Amino acid sequence: LEHGECIKFLSAELSAAPSSRPALSLLGYCHYHVGDYDAAAAMYDQLSRLFPEVASYRMYHAQSLFKASAYSEALRVTKQIEDESLVFRVLSLQAAIAFEEDDTVACRAKLDECAAEDPDVVVNLGCCLLKEGAFEAARQKFMDAEQALGYQADLSYNIALCYYRMKQFGPSLKHLAEIIERGVRQHPELGVGARSEAETDGGGAESVRSVGNTPAL
Repeated sequence: LEHGECIKFLSAELSAAPSSRPALSLLGYCHYHVGDYDAAAAMYDQLSRLFPEVASYRMYHAQSLFKASAYSEALRVTKQIEDESLVFRVLSLQAAIAFEEDDTVACRAKLDECAAEDPDVVVNLGCCLLKEGAFEAARQKFMDAEQALGYQADLSYNIALCYYRMKQFGPSLKHLAEIIERGVRQHPELGVGARSEAETDGGGAESVRSVGNTPAL
């Protein structure tokens, strides 16, 4: 089933059993993955209240609030998480919240509490440096992360952005071209840049087919 169909089915199940743990959990997951973060947060909030001993529900609640741009509320929830196994994830989320609120000092302070060699920490430090205008230092961080993680489109884009900010347009375009080339190869179903003979405007000119804003794109 698609996420949308699952949400319809599970919503009906939840109406019949409002405290159903499976329905709430699956609805939270589905809402999150279709981008309805407010609805996901509501599901995980309810789970946190029903099952306060399960710290992961609070973590998911905080992550959903963060994705919904409810930063102060997300921060409040992270401070309620005491599970030692979630310490790194909590610190990472708190750093991300500080970053989104343009507080790179607080972001760095949280990252300093994490393992310096962790690729996610390296990426986040790169983002701080980029926001602070230290483009070459940021580029090096993203390059270090790419070396550890392998090719990732978002890292390649960040590197391209650093080159662009330094007005090194050649290397920037090279990285952007690679992102597009890999995307076309790995996701032919998107038909990026493809033109259809049937899709013409009134003057007979070919038009480019929109692929929408899919997660793969």
